[in-house]
Amino acid sequence: MKELITGGTGINFSVNEVYRLVEELLETGLKPIYRPDLPGEAQISVADISAAGELRWAPKVEIRKGLQRTIQYIGERVVKPTPSSNHD
Repeated sequence: MKELITGGTGINFSVNEVYRLVEELLETGLKPIYRPDLPGEAQISVADISAAGELRWAPKVEIRKGLQRTIQYIGERVVKPTPSSNHD
């Protein structure tokens, strides 16, 4: 039987914290829209990475750098610029 091993940081980041970091990186000026929680929605979610540690794995990228890399990846490989957005 295969064992599932969770990856993550073992650190909880709130949605607001992630929003602030993404907004700092993108500078969109967009403001969050708050809605009531969905039934059963988790208030705190933290990955248990102890099994990954047994394999000598540990997170190496802090959240800001990881978000920066993700935004860059999406910009280069996922979101294709439209002709009107290309102002070269």
